[in-house]
Amino acid sequence: MFDEPKNFWNYAKSKLKTVSRIPDLYKNNDNTNLTENDYDKVEVLSDFFASVYTARSNDALPELRNEHMMYEMEVPEINSSIVENLLLT
Repeated sequence: MFDEPKNFWNYAKSKLKTVSRIPDLYKNNDNTNLTENDYDKVEVLSDFFASVYTARSNDALPELRNEHMMYEMEVPEINSSIVENLLLT
């Protein structure tokens, strides 16, 4: 049936493909109204994650102590010619 390994692997890969998708989600807490399209799913997930994660604070960051600093890092030099040379190598 499969004389060539390439033909076998092409056949196997075609049979193993799975379609992953997000199932319908409930829009409300009483589990009566399901999402009808991908846009609704995005809205439901966005609302959920917005309710779970906290907003960023505008408070000042804590002062860091230098007791474990071994050496001071120099400010790196970055310019377009350095980036171009790195991209070309």
